[in-house]
Amino acid sequence: MKKGFISLLAVASIVLAGCGSSTSTECEVPLPENDPEEINVQFVPSKNADAIMLVAPALESLLAKEVPGHTFKISVGTDFNAVLEGMDAGQVQVGFLTSQQYAQASLERAGKVQVLLTSVRNAMYVQTLPYEEQVAFMNNQANNYHGEYVTNDEKATAYASQLTTMKSTYDAGLKTVKDLAGKTVCALSSSSGSGYIYPSVLLYENGLSFTTGTPDASKGEVKYLQVSGHTDSIKALLRGDCDASFSYNDTRRDLYWVSSSNASADSDGDGVADEYKDIFADTRVVALSTLIYNDTISASTSISQDLRNRVQRAFMNVIKTPEGLEALSAYTHTGYKLATDSDYEGERSVYKFKVEHLNK
Repeated sequence: MKKGFISLLAVASIVLAGCGSSTSTECEVPLPENDPEEINVQFVPSKNADAIMLVAPALESLLAKEVPGHTFKISVGTDFNAVLEGMDAGQVQVGFLTSQQYAQASLERAGKVQVLLTSVRNAMYVQTLPYEEQVAFMNNQANNYHGEYVTNDEKATAYASQLTTMKSTYDAGLKTVKDLAGKTVCALSSSSGSGYIYPSVLLYENGLSFTTGTPDASKGEVKYLQVSGHTDSIKALLRGDCDASFSYNDTRRDLYWVSSSNASADSDGDGVADEYKDIFADTRVVALSTLIYNDTISASTSISQDLRNRVQRAFMNVIKTPEGLEALSAYTHTGYKLATDSDYEGERSVYKFKVEHLNK
């Protein structure tokens, strides 16, 4: 009896695997009674979401081939709450949510949304090291570290906020987060995860907090100097506008390495920007925040688990094709890894902190 049951499971698994593969477009699978024929995929508004609408028809077609019996419709929601409300109501079956948005949804709408996939991006070599070893590696000049990407196919599912200071300031004593008391720090707007929210958590964990006025070191205050972007945060540090700066890791590589579109900044033809050729030697990393997971693909639990699994496999298969990679790279995704809700415990902790300390 047990052997027969296992055999039946094996047959079912083969059928489902065949229907979810990129080569199977003829497979007919009975649709659960409540599953819609059209699957609505919605993006939260952002410049990336606007870009992907240009390739939406091609992506819709690719996904439909992966999930026989269903069509796909891609759109951009008016805002994050509208996307979630659509998922709650069963009108939106799949949502592209940031890690913080998924954390919020899992806390405030428990059981309504299931994370399917975490997006991945090319990994810097330092990101492949154990987290606790990364700061020391970046600061050891003997490693000749310049933010290089790994040469294999290894991808990163998360990144961190990086606290950077000048080597001279580091040598003078600013070597820990606690040493920021009374200092001026460049950071992004209060809506930025890696540029403000995660830095705020890091400060809080060390008995510190941002202030816009004159900082009182005895109270653990750190003067907040707002900048407009991540590279601007590093540039402001280099100009001497602040004692340290927060940005995603490792923003310095975006200034050091010259893109082909800006090759004129590289007079030696070695791919290194002349203006920033000494940026790694002249700066030091003080600390990294807790890891920030990449964006998610999440599904409404109003559809069956079977359909959620098939959608999950569909996106994993599509992004492995040249056409799919081109379409999804508009959202800066280069691949996907299977995700579980427990991956986002850290994100939920940060969301709770934001509600309790930053949303007042």
